[in-house]
Amino acid sequence: MDSWIKWPMGWLSLLAWGGLLGCEPRQEVLTTSPEARLGFSRDTVLFDTLLTDRLSLTRRLWIYNPSANAVETDLRLAGGENSPYRLVVNGQEARPTSRLRLLGRDSALLLVTARVPPGQRDLPFVVRDSVLFTTNGNAQKILLLAYGRDAVYLRNVRLRGAHRWSGSRPYVLVGNVLVDSLATLQVAEGVQVLLDAGANLLVAGQLRVEGSPGRPVVFTSSRQDGAFADAPGQWGGLYFLEGSRPHYVGHARLRNGTFGLRLGRPDADTLPDLVVENTIIENMREVGIAAFTSDLQATNTVVSNCIGQLVLCVAGGHYRLRHCTLANSQTRFLREGPSVVASNTLLLDNGQNLDAPLGFWLENSIVWGDQADELGLVDGRRSPYTAEVRNCLVRSSLNNLAANRNLANQNPRFVSAPERNFRLDSLSPAVNLGAPLGIRTDLLGRPRSPARPDAGAYERRD
Repeated sequence: MDSWIKWPMGWLSLLAWGGLLGCEPRQEVLTTSPEARLGFSRDTVLFDTLLTDRLSLTRRLWIYNPSANAVETDLRLAGGENSPYRLVVNGQEARPTSRLRLLGRDSALLLVTARVPPGQRDLPFVVRDSVLFTTNGNAQKILLLAYGRDAVYLRNVRLRGAHRWSGSRPYVLVGNVLVDSLATLQVAEGVQVLLDAGANLLVAGQLRVEGSPGRPVVFTSSRQDGAFADAPGQWGGLYFLEGSRPHYVGHARLRNGTFGLRLGRPDADTLPDLVVENTIIENMREVGIAAFTSDLQATNTVVSNCIGQLVLCVAGGHYRLRHCTLANSQTRFLREGPSVVASNTLLLDNGQNLDAPLGFWLENSIVWGDQADELGLVDGRRSPYTAEVRNCLVRSSLNNLAANRNLANQNPRFVSAPERNFRLDSLSPAVNLGAPLGIRTDLLGRPRSPARPDAGAYERRD
């Protein structure tokens, strides 16, 4: 009898579980109410200016179902299959029209990328589309907006003859671009040169960068979004090769590379192999200006925030730096050693020393940073050595700086070094520190005091 009673009780137990399983939780029950609507973490997805034919970074947003019940929505791109935008929903690429089911109070992740087709235009152009949602008859949308920019792409090419880069389209360097030994490259004012990872401009001929105060020539990384805006080491450098002709860089801006300007042009004279004027070099992974047994003249130039040196002049050569601001004010990375180094010797990887006569003149300039000694002058005593510092503000423990009207270890009082504003505060000790050198304007083209100019690249103006 007991076994007979237990048998139907078992069936009752199974029926009870079936009843529970058949009771669907509310968040899974699909609503068809016309009042059901979705929520979005943003109503517009905006991309920074995108180079045409290049995939953008991914933008993300969340789709929310505020209802207690589940909903189904159809989503699609208004531009259809020809849209430059692509969607991924919860890890799956969206089809031209996709159906998305959201449980009650649930959400989904929507990823958006863009690849803007060439527009054959000189100026940036707007590329619009929308993500359309239809939920129980309710229409909603998210606006997609990008600015496309056509560019001139140069991939591993050798330039021969005379070339002039001009116009409003940027030049994008992919790999190495070589200016041949008999070639000349002129870069006109306002031109942007964008370099991909590992890209270099190699100059065996001659380079002339001819910017202007209001329209400088810019050399920077091709990635400028988010964390890439101030990341060093995203491209190689501008390399001036042995045997090349004298070069000129004026009113230029170089950012986010490994080397800014790298000069290796030994010769028998002391005439400048490279003249740099009214130029800003910043955020280099190695060195801002590196010169090896070469002749360099730099005027009204700012070099800042380099992990290695700001200026490195080694293995001899002749270097004249006038009205330069050389400042390592960054706090994002550790570095060791002086920011500015000049030496008549260089220790090679094979243990040998490369020695040559050195002439180094630093005038009306500022050398500053967070190290106790930011100026390193090295005499290897195997070649002639001349190093003169005049009318400069320098952070250094060198004993002989008091001569020649130098100031040692006095804060230059930049307007805002963390924001890379190296203009002088009204109380800066660098004001009126300089001697007349015949340099009539500063980096911004403003007049300098003819008798008592300020030290550094900027003249103080109240």
